[in-house]
Amino acid sequence: MQPITISNINFEAVKYCGTVPEEGLAQLQFLIDEGCTKQDEVLEIGCGALVAGIPIMHYLDNGRYTGLEPNRWLIDDTLSVPQNAAIKQVKYPNFYHGLNFNISAGGCWQRFDYIISHSVLTHTSLQQLDDFFSLCSWAGRPTVKVLFSCLLASKNQPETIDKYWHYPESVFISRQNLKFYIKEHGFRSITERPDMKESIMKTHPSSNHDWFILERK
Repeated sequence: MQPITISNINFEAVKYCGTVPEEGLAQLQFLIDEGCTKQDEVLEIGCGALVAGIPIMHYLDNGRYTGLEPNRWLIDDTLSVPQNAAIKQVKYPNFYHGLNFNISAGGCWQRFDYIISHSVLTHTSLQQLDDFFSLCSWAGRPTVKVLFSCLLASKNQPETIDKYWHYPESVFISRQNLKFYIKEHGFRSITERPDMKESIMKTHPSSNHDWFILERK
């Protein structure tokens, strides 16, 4: 599979998101490694310029990919690239543009087998952190797996998340806050995955986010 096509049409969109095509391929591999099949329903929260969305929808059966992204222009520019438009015409992805992680307001009542989100919680507010896990709980099937990245606070790096969305600046989240909101929304299993962090950093060394997998069990 070829990486997402980047041209002068969507160069600014990809630059705005600060990602590289190889990161998208790595995220697809994460899903496959966690058991995602072509028949599964996948939601990407913060799909941006579809750096992961294009390879994921290319892998899945028709109509199985859904992307949530408030910045509609990022998707529009990327799908204006002819090679990407051709994939869209075959795969029939679904897109929603609601703010604050709200897809039901856009008419989406699907339930998903997998949810993936890269570099969204690295910019979020406390309220949006709550909204994020609320969406994951609402939209996920009982067996859902949620793969997400954030930046963990530490002794040397205090927590900085507050009541505002920060972009392109990043925010750090304490383990205590992360676990609080996860439990509030019915998730009982959280697994930190340094191997996933390492895989992403091999493709993009500055993308040093901490990766996790959530399950309800």
